[in-house]
Amino acid sequence: MVYVAQLVRAPDCGSGGRRFEPGLTPQIIKMETELKCPKCKCQFVVNEDYESGDCPGCGEAFYYWDYVLDEDTFEEHFSGYYWDYYDRKIPS
Repeated sequence: MVYVAQLVRAPDCGSGGRRFEPGLTPQIIKMETELKCPKCKCQFVVNEDYESGDCPGCGEAFYYWDYVLDEDTFEEHFSGYYWDYYDRKIPS
């Protein structure tokens, strides 16, 4: 296998050369997810990526995110939001 590198020469002072022109500007993609509490059926929107928290309706359930691991590349990929419940029972 042969590797080839292309070098770019910078223009000298005063020659005017082309200025650097970047390609597309980087874009930030913000995830917005609508969730529904399985306990009280409250619907709300999560505006942050990888957010965890309590249900704003009942406070008795919480949501969290998880990921899957690509075993070939060892990269983590967002898999979704999940729900769980708090155990609110007070011991007697």
